[in-house]
Amino acid sequence: MKEYLPYILALTAGIFTAIEVGINARLGKLVTPRIATLHSLIIGALFFFFINILQGSLHQYKNIFKANPIWLIGGVFGALIIYISTKTVPKLGITTTLILVVAAEVLAGLFIDCFVAKEQIFSIIKMIGLLLILIGIYILID
Repeated sequence: MKEYLPYILALTAGIFTAIEVGINARLGKLVTPRIATLHSLIIGALFFFFINILQGSLHQYKNIFKANPIWLIGGVFGALIIYISTKTVPKLGITTTLILVVAAEVLAGLFIDCFVAKEQIFSIIKMIGLLLILIGIYILID
């Protein structure tokens, strides 16, 4: 089961993403997308604050200050993802928004893996995969 757990968790994250963008988009219509984003981040921070308290791991937060400063900006990207999704879902719908988000994640991830981190080798098979993704985007959005 351990070898399947990362795949199950990744699929779960995808399901949660679809639910989250829908909830945040509706909340953003009631208030504003910025307020909806702020609320989402506060609730998420409180959730993990209490999880860390319950698990007794909050003391490890002091190690955050030993991190490379560039590693500390991830929250900004997370906030922007929530905000942009909250703005685009009412106009594009959940499906189109997530198709574009996931496609951009795959393309950016492959670029980073192949050309920045050099953890993968860019190949003709990967190029064909990218082409199929682009064709899939066209079919699903058109």
